[in-house]
Amino acid sequence: MKMTREDAKKYKDEITNLYWQGKISIKEFDKRWDEIELIPYDLSAFPLVNEETAKWINILFQEPSETDKNGNYMLRGFTRFLKIEMQKLGLSYGDYADGLSFYAYNDTEMLLYSYCEGDTTLKIFNDKETYEKEKEADRQWFEKERCA
Repeated sequence: MKMTREDAKKYKDEITNLYWQGKISIKEFDKRWDEIELIPYDLSAFPLVNEETAKWINILFQEPSETDKNGNYMLRGFTRFLKIEMQKLGLSYGDYADGLSFYAYNDTEMLLYSYCEGDTTLKIFNDKETYEKEKEADRQWFEKERCA
């Protein structure tokens, strides 16, 4: 069954409640969730994102897209597969604020990634000037936090 990420999030909440209420087993929960096929993100506004990266973005991130405080397109996720995300998204490490958080970037496809204790965000840009400005802001923030 195909669903948008918004609908899938609601559906997952529903079956989670059924599980916690004892109305379905974990096996039934898994069966129902495995039947879901997420409709891919519409990344057509970001022509520099190549097909392989787009495929991995759709695998690695399951939350509905958002905009950050500056109006940039943003995806959120949670991972325990940090090295895979770095590799599959073609990211280079930026600075570490501490041992638990950092930012990374992909200049070719204009991607900014941040990691904090498993929580991840990916911002995708279609404007080089905005990308460079946001990348520099991330660099400064992480440098400041590292030195704090």
